[in-house]
Amino acid sequence: MKNLKKIILTVFLFSSCHHAIKKQETAQESIVCGKDEVLVCQKIKPPEARLIKVNEKDYPLFSKEWDEDIKRAFDLNINYLTNSLDKNISYNFPDKKVTPKILLESTQKLMEIYQNSKDDEDLNTKIKESFDIYELKKGTNPVIFSSYYEPVFEASLSSDEIYKYPLYRKPDDMIEINLEDFDADKYKGQKLTGRLLGTKIIPYYTREEIDFDKVLSGKNYEIAYMKDIADVLDIHTQGSGILKLKEGGYKRAKFAATNSLKFKGWMTALIEGGYIQRYGGVGEDKTFYDRAKKFINEKPDLQRPIISQNKRYTFFYLDDMKSFDEGPIGTYGLNLVAQRSIAIDNSIIPLGMPAVVNLKLPVFDDNLNINSFKQSQRLVFCHDTGGAIKGARVDFFAGTGDKAKKFAYSIWEPGNLYLLILKDSK
Repeated sequence: MKNLKKIILTVFLFSSCHHAIKKQETAQESIVCGKDEVLVCQKIKPPEARLIKVNEKDYPLFSKEWDEDIKRAFDLNINYLTNSLDKNISYNFPDKKVTPKILLESTQKLMEIYQNSKDDEDLNTKIKESFDIYELKKGTNPVIFSSYYEPVFEASLSSDEIYKYPLYRKPDDMIEINLEDFDADKYKGQKLTGRLLGTKIIPYYTREEIDFDKVLSGKNYEIAYMKDIADVLDIHTQGSGILKLKEGGYKRAKFAATNSLKFKGWMTALIEGGYIQRYGGVGEDKTFYDRAKKFINEKPDLQRPIISQNKRYTFFYLDDMKSFDEGPIGTYGLNLVAQRSIAIDNSIIPLGMPAVVNLKLPVFDDNLNINSFKQSQRLVFCHDTGGAIKGARVDFFAGTGDKAKKFAYSIWEPGNLYLLILKDSK
C-alpha cells in the first residue's frame, strides 16, 4: 500500500511538472525541476511588490506647489479619513503600523507644511523633520505607471439602430462578499462577486455570457445605450464616464460594481493575437487607440473571441451632472481629483495615503498634441483601486475629456511612488 501511494504521488508530481513545462512553452514562465527521488517542479516567481523605507539622504526633492486642485485633494482626503477613524484596519509597513488615525494626522501635517513653507528649501527641511518616506518597488525595480481618465461618450436612454450597445445597472441577483469582513489582515481590500445556484454561490456571469449570450437582456437592467462596442469597452475599463445624451443634456455613468472576474484588456488581446501592432512604445504611437477601435468595430466576427478574453464586466448607475470638473467617484467613496488622485493595490497600500509620484508625463502644445515628455513630480493621494492594478502598479488619474484621454493612453512608464507617514513622536 505504501509503495502504491508513493507511485501515485510520483505520477501526480510528474504530471504537475509536465503541465508546468507545457505552460512554460506558451507563457514563457521560468520553471525549475529538482533532481530529487520524486521529481518536483517549482515556478520561479517574479519579484514581489514590497515597501522600502527610504534613507533621509535619498529623499526626493519636493517643490512648493499650491492651487485649488491640491487644496481640494487635501480636503477630500481629510474628509475620507475623518470618517474612517472607527475602522479596525491597519497596515504593516517596515517598522511602523499604519492606521486611519495616523493617515489623518499625516495628511493634516503635510497640508500645514505645504501651506506655510516659505520656499522649496523650507518645505524639504520640514518634510525631512516630520515624515518617514517609503517607496513601493517590484523587487529592486521601480513601479510601472499607467493612466486612466473619465471619457465622454454620445449615448441614448433608449435603443435604436444607432444606439444599440447597452450599459447595465447592477443586477438584482448579484451577491457581493467583502472578504475583509472575515479576516481584515489576510484579505485587505479583497472582494468576491457571485450569484446563487441552489444553495451555492458561484461566479457571476462572464463578459461573453452578458454581451454575446445576452443573459441579462430583457431584464430591465439596461440604463443607457452606446454607439459601438469599443465605447462600451472603454467606459468599462475606465470605470465611469460622462454621457452626452441624444435626448439632450448630460448624465454621469458612475461605477456600481463588477463581476470580480479576471481583467484582460481588449487591445492587449488584439496585440497578442497578431491582429494589430502598437508600432512603437506607448506615447510614441498617438493613434493606437483609434486604430484599435476602428479595427474591432469593423471586424464583427472577431469581436466575440477577442472581447471575451476579458471576463471582467462593469455595471453602472446614472447620476445628474454637476460639473465636468467634479470628477468621478473613487474607491474611497469621494470624487477623484485630476492629476492628484491615483489608484493602487489596496492590499498593500491603504486608501487615503499621501504620496508623491516621479515619472515622465506628456507635455501638450496649443493644439492639444503631445510634443514631448518631461520628468515630473506630483503630490498625489491614494484614492482609488483597479482590477488590473495589482502589486507594483500605479494608475494615475488624468482627468475628464479628450486631453485626459490622450494623456492617459500615452503613459506606460517606470517611475517612483513615495509614501509619506508622520514620524513617531519622541
